[in-house]
Amino acid sequence: MFFLSILPLGAEVLEDDSIDLLKGLLDKYSLLDRYMARIEVDMTMYSYEDIPNSISYASDIFYEKNQGFAVINRYGLLGKSIISNTEKMWVHVPALNKYAVMDSPSPTYDYLAADSSSIDTLGTERFLLFSLITEKISISSSTFSLSAGELDGIQQLIFEFCDEGVEYSVWVDTYTGVINRLDLKASHYFDAGPDELVKVSLEYTELHKNPEFDSLIDREIFVFNPGPDDEESELIFAGDSNSETLYAGEVLPDFSFIPHGEEDSVEIYDILNQEGRPLILYFWEPGSEDSERLGQVLEDLTADFNLTLLAVNSTEDRTSFREYSGKDEGKIIYAFDEENTISDIFRIESYPTLILISDNRIKQIYTDYFSSLENIIREDLNLLSADGPPSHRRRGMEATWRLELKATSLLGGEFLKVATLTDEIFHIDSSGRIRDRNSVPPEIREIVRYGEKGAFAGYSLRGRKVFLMGADGRELSSFETPSGINQISSFGEYKLAGLQTDSSLFIYKEGEEPVLIPHTNGVLSISVGDLDASGEIKLATVDGSSSFKILSEAGEVQTSVSSLAKLDFISIAGRGSLLVSGSAAGNQLIALVDTAGIPLWEMMLGTEGSSKITSVSYHPLNDWVAVGTLDGQVFVFDMSGRVIGYEREEGVKVEVEWFEKTPGQYGLAVSTPDGGLALYSLAE
Repeated sequence: MFFLSILPLGAEVLEDDSIDLLKGLLDKYSLLDRYMARIEVDMTMYSYEDIPNSISYASDIFYEKNQGFAVINRYGLLGKSIISNTEKMWVHVPALNKYAVMDSPSPTYDYLAADSSSIDTLGTERFLLFSLITEKISISSSTFSLSAGELDGIQQLIFEFCDEGVEYSVWVDTYTGVINRLDLKASHYFDAGPDELVKVSLEYTELHKNPEFDSLIDREIFVFNPGPDDEESELIFAGDSNSETLYAGEVLPDFSFIPHGEEDSVEIYDILNQEGRPLILYFWEPGSEDSERLGQVLEDLTADFNLTLLAVNSTEDRTSFREYSGKDEGKIIYAFDEENTISDIFRIESYPTLILISDNRIKQIYTDYFSSLENIIREDLNLLSADGPPSHRRRGMEATWRLELKATSLLGGEFLKVATLTDEIFHIDSSGRIRDRNSVPPEIREIVRYGEKGAFAGYSLRGRKVFLMGADGRELSSFETPSGINQISSFGEYKLAGLQTDSSLFIYKEGEEPVLIPHTNGVLSISVGDLDASGEIKLATVDGSSSFKILSEAGEVQTSVSSLAKLDFISIAGRGSLLVSGSAAGNQLIALVDTAGIPLWEMMLGTEGSSKITSVSYHPLNDWVAVGTLDGQVFVFDMSGRVIGYEREEGVKVEVEWFEKTPGQYGLAVSTPDGGLALYSLAE
């Protein structure tokens, strides 16, 4: 709930149901899958002499969880060729309340689909939607539109879409490419009693005033209760937010404090390392009704869960503080923060505020008290204590060496092949020594086996090409696919299966043109392998619904199975089983299922979206599977679902690959683009 923490909402402003809806609405905003959109505008302008002057330009917009909306600066187009471009973009980071300058992910992209409409003031706009190829995250199908508007006399492009009943409008300055306004609308039905439902609707508007790079945004926030069609909306909150806020995923800042009744200061990391359990920071005010109610909830939670609770009071009311803190001596650690030292570190804006911490990272931020908060915290604590492996449960993994490489893909063999952000392939031996390196075509980020004798294939983020390369990295040949590429996989000897950016599939055989597989639109993830040890290669897919499909080598659907979760990942595990992952109750679920969809085991990896699977590798000898996630986690399971190894890497988008160190002995290679490459040993 990182985004919610920037809102100075008090519990007295909204009723409980309205608060629940607003929190859910903002969670939807903050948890949307990463997506990208291109807006192309062909504009005809007339001078005072009525001489037409045609101008074409494009803007790219993408959204990423925990980072916000970004608009890449416009660049001119001449036909389909880029004549000039900028490789910088303005990025709006809601959690930090800033715009920043960042490098553009790529100056060129391939189109997925187009929808044309005519707008009088701007000419013809074509809106094109596609996934951010670097992360291989597909997009949910939604309705998008583009229109023209004006805000404070400044012409705007209004980017509108709807996702699971929540309507979004993003207002983009047509000249600067900066987001000036964000609107969200949502409705939800709440139980009001037996056979009675109450509909609650809310509208949220955020205005940005005179944004500048790397400076706090002057932001105005409005929350409305929409009235009937013939009545005006009721304004139920108006305010601003002009301070930075920590958000979920950040490393816990180091600080010290003096516990109530003690004389010596204590380092927060000493408590974490000593206790090895989740920590809740509770920022409260003595005498506050909401703090009193939330305090009772926290007392119950400390009795039911193995956690550490640090209650921080930032007021000057020492009398009320002593009276309140004396009630639960021994259960809760109390700290008096009269100088606001701790509150300033966490940039606390409203009371009460709770911050849940595990693995030295901020997991969740909760602001204000509302009726369902206890259930939400209990769900999060259950996830951490029962399913998520906190730091004190780490075991079985020890790094034998580490290299500072910006690695994006790993491939085992005689040497470990490592694709990097520097457009090079490194060949590394089991001791961590670089044996060779060679340049590859630009922006190859994923490599897979192809053919024999160490040959491999890789695809480029630029264009639609797949490159076939020898063991030494030398390019042998290439072919083009009908659309951009999200994923490729070996499909037998000298054969590939691929997932395109328009969510369709193709099969490539050496020397032939790639062939599209019919009736496979909307696919999010694919896997290829011998499912039942019959010698027949199968292709498994998930399409974002609650089902998965198994296809023959010819692309014919042989099995379609419903699942309990909304799936986003699939991998053939062999022995008639598949490893699947998806969204369940706000969490990221992983399960081993049989071909009928019956779970053999399942567990939670972490928060929905953040803990998506990015890589899987199966041990060649043991029944072990290694899993890397988007938020830096590394799991090693056996086929019964037991966690036999766990680690957390610095950075995101973990890649994993089993690599033979000595004959019959394998290590686990683990990498992230910004955290480097390491080889881990596990007890076998």
